[in-house]
Amino acid sequence: MNEKIIYTCADCGREFTREELVEVANGDLICEDCLDGYAQCDDCGEWFRKDDLTRICTGDEICRSCLEDAYTFCTHCGEWVNMDDIVSIDDGNELWCQSCAEENAYQCDDCGDWYTDRNIYHDDGYRRICRNC
Repeated sequence: MNEKIIYTCADCGREFTREELVEVANGDLICEDCLDGYAQCDDCGEWFRKDDLTRICTGDEICRSCLEDAYTFCTHCGEWVNMDDIVSIDDGNELWCQSCAEENAYQCDDCGDWYTDRNIYHDDGYRRICRNC
């Protein structure tokens, strides 16, 4: 006699087979009807309540764990940005996303460091040289 094991959806309480449920990040099993209140983290792929995800500058939704591991806050635009896309400005005094840096800062033509206009010296109008170089 093969008895099917029945599981209960943690949100609505209805009964399903295991194959009809999705496991979310906290280990609960959720039916497809209740998944409307959930979304997958665009980094780790786990399911979370939509309210527990943070939308970053690219539009991706990221869980708190991934956010803490791989993202930081751009001090210029106020958006969460992947640390791989962050630029140190004015010798590390500020951390900006790449697009903020390209639009609002200058890159030294010698060393490649990024500076605001108050910390860059224009030597001949064609090249931008920082005070350190």
